Amino acid sequence: MSNPGSRAGQVAEAIHSAELEGLSVSTRTRGDADSYIAGDIDASGLVGLVRARYCQRPPCLRKPSSRAPSATSPGSAGAPRGAGRP
Repeated sequence: MSNPGSRAGQVAEAIHSAELEGLSVSTRTRGDADSYIAGDIDASGLVGLVRARYCQRPPCLRKPSSRAPSATSPGSAGAPRGAGRP
C-alpha cells in the first residue's frame, strides 16, 4: 500500500498532466482524489468513481481489451489503413 505522501504526488502529477492537455479537474473529482490520498479508497475505486460520473456509454465502463486493433481495414485485402490515399 502506498503512503499518503506518495499518493498525493501521484494525484498532483495526474492533475498537472490533465491541465497540460487543456482539461480541468472538477471539485468533485478532486474530492474523490482526496479520499484516495487519505487511503479511504484505492486506485481502482478512484477510477470507478470518475468513470461512473463521466462515462455515459457502457463501453467506457468495460475493462480494456487485450486484443490489439487490426492493421487492416475490412475488405482491404491486407492493404494497410490509409494505403492509396494521397
